[in-house]
Amino acid sequence: MIDRQLPARAFSVLVVAMLTVTASAGAPPADDLPGMPPLLDRQDVYAGARPGRFSPNVQGFPDRIYVPNAVRNTVQVIDPHTFKVIDQFAVGRQPQHVVPSYDLKTLWVVSDLGDNLTRIDPSTGHANGTVKVKDPYNMYFTPDGKYAIVVAERVKRLDFRDAHTMALVDSVHVPCRGVNHMDFSRNGRFLIAACEFDGTVLKVDVATRTLVGTLHLPAGAMAQDVRLSPDGRLFYVADMMLNGVHEVDSETFTLVGFLATGNGAHGLYFSRDSKWLYVSNRGEGSVSVIDVRSRTVATKWTIPGGGSPDMGGVSADGKVLWLSGRYHAEVYAFDTADGRLLARIPVIRDRTGFASIRSQVGTPSATQGTCGKRAKYKARRTRRSFPAGHKAGAVRLVLDERKTVARRRRAISVHGVVAPQLGCAGAHGYHERPGGLTTWNYLTNRLGRVLLQITCPTPMTTAIDP
Repeated sequence: MIDRQLPARAFSVLVVAMLTVTASAGAPPADDLPGMPPLLDRQDVYAGARPGRFSPNVQGFPDRIYVPNAVRNTVQVIDPHTFKVIDQFAVGRQPQHVVPSYDLKTLWVVSDLGDNLTRIDPSTGHANGTVKVKDPYNMYFTPDGKYAIVVAERVKRLDFRDAHTMALVDSVHVPCRGVNHMDFSRNGRFLIAACEFDGTVLKVDVATRTLVGTLHLPAGAMAQDVRLSPDGRLFYVADMMLNGVHEVDSETFTLVGFLATGNGAHGLYFSRDSKWLYVSNRGEGSVSVIDVRSRTVATKWTIPGGGSPDMGGVSADGKVLWLSGRYHAEVYAFDTADGRLLARIPVIRDRTGFASIRSQVGTPSATQGTCGKRAKYKARRTRRSFPAGHKAGAVRLVLDERKTVARRRRAISVHGVVAPQLGCAGAHGYHERPGGLTTWNYLTNRLGRVLLQITCPTPMTTAIDP
């Protein structure tokens, strides 16, 4: 991500005192996206993100961490100085990320099942109205500040909207399932977007708003967060199934390397000096630190007693890495000097006992959406059998399903064996727990969400996280 677009990055845990360019860098090269502010340093796109480079627009804003809760439909507010939750307010249904506007004057809470954006005034930390927008799972702003790109994951679109009014200007259909995170090239001319459920990465021309390329990751991949390297030569793509980070050449749009980091590699964040890339390993409760210059993993920070670090951000002074604890109902604060855990801040648990803190990206729920046989389920816990299938053997599944039609949530338990369409051949998908990841086959509903995930061929009992 380039320095003049820092407000475009979506954080599940967001430090409001964002940084941006404060000095002129001369005329931009001819190949830059028209209207894009010039880079301070062509060899370091994050040069404008150094400590102390505040935009005048954020002067006087209080330091706050905003944590979306996708089950309670709220945002909790943390004071980063006291490590305490100091406020919470209601937002749209299933908030996924908190996104600063291009000019940093507004924070947007994107709620995909609510089909709306909630506006937060960062000068007060209070919600200030909503805007109707179709399926906003994530949102970014183009480097010229002209458009907000709403990542409409469920309907498979990238919607280009007016950055101020949010009026729809154009839509780019994406031929993949689970489009979630993206970043822009050094010149702002194109973006690449990760598709979670089919292991692909898309390339989109920003000026013409057209799809121009598709890159297939190795078999079994599940792409998550995306980040441009400081020198602009690589895109890093986190992969929570292959447990590491792919390196994609930004010019040729080809795979050129892979760095193993840990189970459930998910979020990517650069240090304020551009020397280190922090990778949250959600499946094992750790953070890997990549040396950007040598392109190697330098060290790993492990959360004492375990955890599930997801998405977040680096504090404005660069001293603290904030990450949400996806399955532990907490937020982590790491000292970036030595990886020491400064705080683990409890937040409200959802009713299944898992934290509903999302990033960015935030990943899509394993069981969001509408079950094809929803009319047959009762509001109470029920049991239902599925027909026997080949190769899979008996399993017991327990899942929590969030309905998109009825305005209430209900839990169901499913007992039986795997249906034929869930056979083990070519299994993909994932199951996540504090101990790590397991490869699963999966069945999606009509919204493209994963409903059932079946390990093969060993019978087992598990809970599918909402």
